Amino acid sequence: MSEMYPYSVIAHWPDRSKAVFTVLATSVDDASKAVKVFIKEQEWESPSRVLVQKITSEVRHLATF
Repeated sequence: MSEMYPYSVIAHWPDRSKAVFTVLATSVDDASKAVKVFIKEQEWESPSRVLVQKITSEVRHLATF
């Protein structure tokens, strides 16, 4: 089994609304797919773009303050 890492996924919609998700996944593609599936299951409009970034230990450390 591949190692999983935390990813921050930000979905943007044309009306300028956003949603931020934190996902455990094996890759950027898997994190993006997981959020897209969640959005579809919620019957939300598809986002116009999805940004994905791997959360590094430095980011997690800064987030604890």
